Amino acid sequence: MINKLIEEIRKSLDNGCPFAALSLSLVLIDSCAKIEFPELGNKKRYIAWYDKHLTEKLSDEEINNCRFHCIENIPEINGETIYSLRCSVLHEGNPKIEEKYIPYFELLYQETDGARCTYYTVDYEGKINENGRQKFIAKKMCINLRTFCERICKTVEIFYKENSEKFNFNYNIVNMDYHTRKIFGIKK
Repeated sequence: MINKLIEEIRKSLDNGCPFAALSLSLVLIDSCAKIEFPELGNKKRYIAWYDKHLTEKLSDEEINNCRFHCIENIPEINGETIYSLRCSVLHEGNPKIEEKYIPYFELLYQETDGARCTYYTVDYEGKINENGRQKFIAKKMCINLRTFCERICKTVEIFYKENSEKFNFNYNIVNMDYHTRKIFGIKK
């Protein structure tokens, strides 16, 4: 079932359905988090799984593939921020991140698979704190939806391959219900 969801995410991205791709990508994290951290509540396990598997610095390959120079020390998107996105998308149908995490947020969706180097960008505003030191506060964030969804898909593929026996799907999507199959003696 996980592989089917990943397939549908990729098809959604390629066929102009960015919200379907985003929604399913955020659901994949829920599925994996429940397997790895069953003792935690939904929010805590979601954040823990995201932070463990998806919060990381960009690899040298990702940086070298960028057409634009990457700014160093950009804080990575973390589990708490993405949990905020997950809740707004799945419960409100509104792809936003709470303002306490970032005042302005946008998703970049390009229908074609080109120019995807930037995973996300953040704009900062410098302020002087109470100690007289300059502090930079993130004001705007843009996430490349295609890159974001693909990172989730690749990570989940690896996690699922290593933990497939722990997933228990007790349903199937079929084109004929079990009662009709039984009446007509159809096996599949």
